[in-house]
Amino acid sequence: MSWQRDREKGFEEQFVHHEEVAFKAAAHRNRLLAMWAADKLQLRDKAAESYVQALVTGDVAHLRGRGIVKKIVEDFAAAKLAVGEKDVNAAFDKFDAESTAQHKTD
Repeated sequence: MSWQRDREKGFEEQFVHHEEVAFKAAAHRNRLLAMWAADKLQLRDKAAESYVQALVTGDVAHLRGRGIVKKIVEDFAAAKLAVGEKDVNAAFDKFDAESTAQHKTD
C-alpha cells in the first residue's frame, strides 16, 4: 500500500506544480497584454504602471479566462481607439503562447 500512497502523492505534487506554472504564465501573459494596451492608449510612466497594475492584480478571474480582453476592449472604446476585440484577442493569443513557452521550462 505504501507505493500507492507514494504514487498518489507524486500525482498531487505534479498537479500542484502544473497549476503553479499555469498561474505564473497567465499572470505574465496578462502583464504583457496590459503593457500592450497601455501603449495603445498612449499611457506613459506612472499612468501606464497604474493601468498595468490594475489589470494584473485586479480580478484574479482574469487569469483563468479572457475577462481581461473585455476590459481592454471597453477601455479602447472609451478612449475612442479603433482597436477591436479581434485585435485584442490576437494579442492575447500571442502573449499567451509566449508566456506558456517561457514558463514551460519552470
